[in-house]
Amino acid sequence: SDDIETGDVILVPPPDANENRLNADQLETLEEAFRADTSNIDVMMLLVDAYRQQGRSVDVIATIEVTLQEYPSDVMLLHLYGDALLEAGLIDEGIHVLRSAVTEEPSPGNLNKLITGLIQAGLFEDALREISDAQQVYPDFIDFLVSQGQIYELMGNLEQARQSYQEYLAQAPEDALFREDVRRALANLER
Repeated sequence: SDDIETGDVILVPPPDANENRLNADQLETLEEAFRADTSNIDVMMLLVDAYRQQGRSVDVIATIEVTLQEYPSDVMLLHLYGDALLEAGLIDEGIHVLRSAVTEEPSPGNLNKLITGLIQAGLFEDALREISDAQQVYPDFIDFLVSQGQIYELMGNLEQARQSYQEYLAQAPEDALFREDVRRALANLER
């Protein structure tokens, strides 16, 4: 079963988006379990998902903030928090949190997460600057080219988007994570 046991309480995970939301009793049980152990990331994630399904962004943010007090350096939580802030329209705060994840754990993946946040926020020029800087530090991390192509595509600069995607495909191994996505993006540009 997908139920989660937390002491005396059995939690039912939030339903898929296509199913009904948690009923009030289920949500209350989940909230009680979280209050009983705010350090339980599994319960926090279930509660955040339930709040997201209900469009309760303030509660999503508050729930993550409580768990972040327990794990202030947890990069996954910082990513989740940054995303929640961006989703709530708190752009400056969200970008600040995503930058703090990069500071906490400098890596090309965390930089790319920051770049993705900048793209989500519509801060394309900032994202391009981050990509340029990141490519200097991590020249072999070719996923930056995918983000770069996406930005150029969103900006309507289709030739530069095409160049970024083609450069990615030229360097990416056959089993690269974004290879098929990039092929589709290129095919769409050709239409």
